Amino acid sequence: MILFSLVLSLGFISSAGDDITIENPLESAVLSGGASMLNSTIEAPTGAIYNVTFYHNQSGTLTAIGTVTNTSDAQASFNRTWDTTSLVDTNFVTINATARNLVNGIVSSDATELHPLDNGLPTATLSSATFTDNLALVTGTTFTIGIDADATIGVSSCKVYYTSVLSSAVIESTATASGNACTNSTTPTAVGLAINEAYTVIIEATDGNTNSTNATARTLRVTPGSVGGGSGGGSSATPQSITTGTTTDSTIQSIGFFQRIANFFRNLFSRK
Repeated sequence: MILFSLVLSLGFISSAGDDITIENPLESAVLSGGASMLNSTIEAPTGAIYNVTFYHNQSGTLTAIGTVTNTSDAQASFNRTWDTTSLVDTNFVTINATARNLVNGIVSSDATELHPLDNGLPTATLSSATFTDNLALVTGTTFTIGIDADATIGVSSCKVYYTSVLSSAVIESTATASGNACTNSTTPTAVGLAINEAYTVIIEATDGNTNSTNATARTLRVTPGSVGGGSGGGSSATPQSITTGTTTDSTIQSIGFFQRIANFFRNLFSRK
């Protein structure tokens, strides 16, 4: 009976003293790397603490990092390293330390909040579904741009920038982020791209810690002409004049034609 009462007291009654405090990381400190140090201390240890478990909370659920067992009656410091690369980057991670007694009763706990998790820049690799470089596309035809998943750093959002080769004006749109990847299927008309113009297209990937990386740029040329193969976009049926700078392809062709005529007459009169 006495032993049973002792077990009850150990399991449900907190000891005087034995308050745990997280010393590292400090509140709002940036966490990174494969061996981030976690440390908690016990104020006035009585020997009632059997172990301390560290947790992280990134999405509302406590997930155990690891447990450190007491090695002496008056142990006052508990340390644990944490591989932060096991999570994708974010701005808000909470660290919790919970001290328990021999029968797993909670003696005390502490938490530090608002830790940015920052292990670098996200990877932005164009997906296989992305349109081919220098594609000439009828204004109403669908094209896709996207990046592959980056499960290491993570991707939380993406923007797509269309920069006019002619005027340098920029049109900004978004791509849907899901599973640390991004994709967007749209048409030149929906984006607001002008007919007979070329655009440099760049997709920007941003992680949960607001770090960003640009994928390799590609060029998209918008034409009003009909394209063989229906909505799938086959080969061009009629050559179109695509603006690629201060002059158009058709203008350059016209200049070449008149130059040849001038050369003909110049040679004709020079022989007289």
